[in-house]
Formats: sequence, structure tokens, C-alpha cells
Amino acid sequence: MNIILLLYPLSLIILCMFYLILCMFYTLLCMVKYNVYFIAACAFSVMRLISIKPIVTRIYDYITTTYGSVIQRVRQNIRETLLVKGNMTNNKQAIYLMHPHGIFSLTHVFHVGTTCTEWPYRNVRGVAHSLLYKIPFLFDFIDERVLVNSGYHHMKQALTEGDSISMCLGNYTEGKYKEKNRITAIVKKRSGIFRLAIETGVPIIPVLSYGEQSMFQQMNTGGFLEWLSKITGIQLNFPDIASMKKWHSIYMKPLDEKIVTHIGEAIDVGEARIATPKEINDLRVQYIVALQKLYRDTRPADYEEEIIIV
Repeated sequence: MNIILLLYPLSLIILCMFYLILCMFYTLLCMVKYNVYFIAACAFSVMRLISIKPIVTRIYDYITTTYGSVIQRVRQNIRETLLVKGNMTNNKQAIYLMHPHGIFSLTHVFHVGTTCTEWPYRNVRGVAHSLLYKIPFLFDFIDERVLVNSGYHHMKQALTEGDSISMCLGNYTEGKYKEKNRITAIVKKRSGIFRLAIETGVPIIPVLSYGEQSMFQQMNTGGFLEWLSKITGIQLNFPDIASMKKWHSIYMKPLDEKIVTHIGEAIDVGEARIATPKEINDLRVQYIVALQKLYRDTRPADYEEEIIIV
């Protein structure tokens, strides 16, 4: 069990702060030559020429040995908070498309990246944005065997090698939809994943989680984050303190508000072949219908009657 994922998303924030402080330190306080050394070390890390993994491993071994009972308690709390239902017996390779992303995509990280939950499929590699592969030293903290780069050829290679993959189809942009009793899924503008399914002959399975989208609320920055998101073209999400406090009480006990994930039935795509635009569009329509059905069959009583597809 990787400690960086067990502490997610607190670890994500701490890592960001660590990188920011480190960069400021070297930029403002060190001589030019040390800045050059630092930049070179970062570049070598991105190219996988140097690694601090042995140090990280020793620290992890110490933590798990010293605080093993605490870690087991946290794992159990996560298991009792992030529940899994639905299609638990699929025995074929698949592409799992998860909705909604939320601010942190807790369900994707914990179900696929860890063994904390009762997610039944362990030959699945989670798709990580290609930008994450450019962050120095990040993958010294994470087991890369559970991840695959979001580049098309990387995902295709993983499927060709016999692995299943999972991804949040709406990515971080879907995190802007945080209504408590409504799920909004970004699907209509997606085509690459449907092309990939046809070209590899791997079926698609829709996955819906209730409670993911409302677990964290956006910090009130007076419109600054919204403005910055429009300027950069990237949806920037940052949780408020109350949300973080609520989530991190999971280290003491299971949360009262559960996040319930439902795994749908597989959508067969036939034999592997070159995908035509019509086939891609038809498969997307078929997926939307399946996603809507999964929502109607599983939605809690206080949720809106229909999922919103954009």
C-alpha cells in the first residue's frame, strides 16, 4: 500500500507546497550555480535518469512498521466509506469509464490505485494526465505499475499488453460540477476513448459514483480561481477548509456520508478494427444510453431523475 495514496488528497497538497517552497528557496536564496544543479536534477528526474525511490522506500518501510495498526485502521475506514456495488464479476479485459471526476477523483484513486476498497478488478491501470509525468520526482512516491500515461499510444499499448484501464472521462473539467444531488458527465465531446475501444476490441464499462461530486466544495477566492481557469484554459479546483476537515476525519472513523460506486455492464464493441467516424459516434451514443440507464437504476432517492450529459 502506497502511503502517498493512503493520505490522498492531503498528500497532493503537501507535495504541491513542497515543490513551491523548494523552487522559491532555490530561486531566491541560492547562488546561480545551485539553481542550475536544481534544474538539472529536475530534468534528470523527468527523464528517469535519477531517482529518490530508495529513500522513499526506506521511509515508507519505517512508517508501515512503526504505525502499522494505524494504517490498517485508516484502510478499514476508507473501505467502509467508499462502497462498491454492481457488476462485480466481469472476467474480461475492459475500459472502465468513471463519473464524476469531482475535485480530487477519490473513487478513481482509491478503487484503482489502492487495495483499500472492495473494487473487484486488480488488473486495471488508472489513466493519469500526461502532465503528471513531467513533475520531477513525483513518480518516486507512486507505483507506476498502477498507472498509464493518458497519451493515446500509451493507453493502446497497455490494452494491447492485456491490461484493463480506467479513466475519468470528464477529467478535472468535470470537477466544476459540485451540486449535491445532481451528476453532470462530460461525454459528448469525447471521441478518442471510443476510437481506442474499437481499435483494440476492448469493451467499455460505465461507472457511476454518488457523493464524489459533493465531497469537496470550491474555496471561495472571490472569483480569482474562476478567472484564472478561463485565462489558462484549465479548470482549477481547490477545496475549502471545511471540506478538507470533513474528509480527513476518515483517519479517525468512517465518514457518515458514503461515496457509493456502481459498476455497470460491459458494452461490447466487436472485433478490433480501424474505427470510422460513424462507428465512433454510434459507440458514444450507445455509451450515453448505458450511462443514463445505470443512473436511473442506481440513483439515490434524493437525486435528480436524470443524469446531465454535456
